[in-house]
Amino acid sequence: MGNSSYLVICLQSLVYGGLWVVEGFDRILRSVNGSLNNAAASSQAVWCVATSSLQWQQLSQRRTLR
Repeated sequence: MGNSSYLVICLQSLVYGGLWVVEGFDRILRSVNGSLNNAAASSQAVWCVATSSLQWQQLSQRRTLR
């Protein structure tokens, strides 16, 4: 029974997290539609997140190789 309750909590947190992400993207899209400056800023933020995640993946791969 303990495992099932843990699973339910995990699923709930996933759903709430997904809703939060969707809401965030909705806000970004609204600001992008608002002006080109916001579009440039959001694309820069996406690029920053992508490069940082790639660097993090490379670091984690190096740790596993050692």
